[in-house]
Amino acid sequence: IPIATDAKRRLLDIYRSSILKVLDDHQIQQLAANANLVRFEAGDQVITLGEHAQSMYFISEGHLEVGIPGKEGKELIVASLWPGDCVGEMSLLTGEPRSANVRAKINSTLLEITKANIAPIFESNPDLIEEISTVIERRKGHNQNLLNGASEVEEVEKNIKALAKKILKFFFNKG
Repeated sequence: IPIATDAKRRLLDIYRSSILKVLDDHQIQQLAANANLVRFEAGDQVITLGEHAQSMYFISEGHLEVGIPGKEGKELIVASLWPGDCVGEMSLLTGEPRSANVRAKINSTLLEITKANIAPIFESNPDLIEEISTVIERRKGHNQNLLNGASEVEEVEKNIKALAKKILKFFFNKG
């Protein structure tokens, strides 16, 4: 199977269980046509804290672990990611540096989506920006909860709206 065909098939297999479920058939076909298939071996670093991103990933197969520096310099695992989950979206969508380290726990196959791939879809589907903002802010709230104690639901909801505005500004200089 050619790589592009395989990437398209994999994205079509997982998108309904991911943040991409807000896309219509035409938009998912458009995104799938441009997705890159990337493979990582167990233990490989997928994302490095502090780096600037050019892409985000959707897990097609495998298992990733997300780690952030803990209070004593030891890495704290804050999330396990499975097929259908996305990772790396925050820095890609806002231009901010990566906020965590991500490693492949087992051999994993990821679909890489770049800013250029997704910008036309955001233009035609603003609901995706809200959906991604929700995922990001809930993940950030979860990470903060692990480090500092519970975060307020109202604060997370306010942050979702602020993040959606930041994404609109980064992609379209709006907001």
